Amino acid sequence: MVGAAELRARVEALAAWLLRHGLRRRDRVGIYLHPSIDQFVALLAVSLAGGVFVVLNHRWSPAQVARAMAHTGMRWLFTQAGKMSALAAPAQALGCPLIVREPGLGPGPSVPWPASGPVEPLPGFPALSDRDLAAILYTSGSTGLPKGVMISHRNFLDASHRIAEYLGNHHGDRVLALLPCSAPWGVLQLTTMLQAGGQVVLPGASMPAEVARSIRQHRVTGLAGLPPTWIGLVDYLEDRGETLPELRFVTTSGGVIPDRVLEAMPRVFPRAEVFQTYGLSEAFRSTLVPPSWFARKRGSLGRPCRNVDVFVVQPGKGRCGPGERGELVHRGAVVTLGYWADPEATAASFRSCPELREEISDEIVHYSGDIVEMDAEGFLWFVGRRDGLLKINGHRVSPEEIESAAVRAGAVAHAVAFGLEDQSGCHGICLAIQPARAAAFDRAEFDRRLRDALPSYQFPRKLSVWAEPMPLSAPGKVDRAAVIRRSFGEPET
Repeated sequence: MVGAAELRARVEALAAWLLRHGLRRRDRVGIYLHPSIDQFVALLAVSLAGGVFVVLNHRWSPAQVARAMAHTGMRWLFTQAGKMSALAAPAQALGCPLIVREPGLGPGPSVPWPASGPVEPLPGFPALSDRDLAAILYTSGSTGLPKGVMISHRNFLDASHRIAEYLGNHHGDRVLALLPCSAPWGVLQLTTMLQAGGQVVLPGASMPAEVARSIRQHRVTGLAGLPPTWIGLVDYLEDRGETLPELRFVTTSGGVIPDRVLEAMPRVFPRAEVFQTYGLSEAFRSTLVPPSWFARKRGSLGRPCRNVDVFVVQPGKGRCGPGERGELVHRGAVVTLGYWADPEATAASFRSCPELREEISDEIVHYSGDIVEMDAEGFLWFVGRRDGLLKINGHRVSPEEIESAAVRAGAVAHAVAFGLEDQSGCHGICLAIQPARAAAFDRAEFDRRLRDALPSYQFPRKLSVWAEPMPLSAPGKVDRAAVIRRSFGEPET
């Protein structure tokens, strides 16, 4: 275990090394490491030295890493000796030395990882503004290079305080770090524990049995996860009749969780408060379902957190009332700075809102792209993506609505729906599902329940039933593109 004093010494030593070797304010420094203490130290040191950390998912391929190196103009890249050979050529071409624990084990420019311990005092670390750029973290695109979200120190600080407040974090908390630091939520697990004086526990693996073992062994009090984590862990515990009373809180986000899994959470986590949350890489941890509302609002996105404004807007019409569908728009310190080196995409998502001009003038807000509906009590419910709506026999249909209906029909862990265009130009729905328990899946019963839940024009024309687990993208979400490709071939739309 690394204590606070040792962590601080290692961070300050590395930050001092970076400054002595010419790091300038806003220089981008890549971090391509497995989740580890080294990863945390590098992230914090780059920030302390005034640089911009770019954490890359350790599951990315060398080609993806090379594109990110070029895209951000990295000054250095922290990585492992085993990655040197694959990254040598782009590092050489881009003039981006690799910082590794064991240099010289492969070709290409490399420098040794600085030793920790006492360092010669510096005049001081750079003074930064809370609006300065702190990080570039990539969205979870499934093809090509995702967009690099620019995140300020203010964004991180505001979210850390907000999360620590609603979770009631304190020095006795131990959080299991399942989420990668290549996503904002992963970084926030670290910053909230630093703020509260708690501990971050690195898991041995992400398989349900290993997660449960880590929670028991390390007396973990808090766990955050994406839907695949909750589906796998809850099913594992339910099948074995086991519980995890060590947990004080669990927090969800990142997509639809089957209601059967949500309903089971209080049983398998008997002492935990369940926090359903919502957020994006561009506006993270913005809404919340408080635990006291869990039973009544299972599956909701929640209501705005402290210091966050959200609006449901229909273009050209104005704000939506209860029961009306519109796009979710964010305002406040939750809104990040846009996309690195992509002014067109930034202008499309980060702009003023004519429908809100009388309330907030021309302040820049974030258009989430998520279509939502607010109920009479102010809770938001996800409907679908603005850019994913399909036209089926004259109707506008959200694939997410069909996926949610498939999951609610029972016995389904994951569902992926998309539109297919035939020769007449009419779209039909294709649906891929992964049963929760393949051996017990009843296709006829599933079809019956789905027909009861959907109008006829939304019922899938084609169905693919997966016996094996669906592939996951680097952040741990279902890889929609891979599922579609392997289920039906490339869509014709």
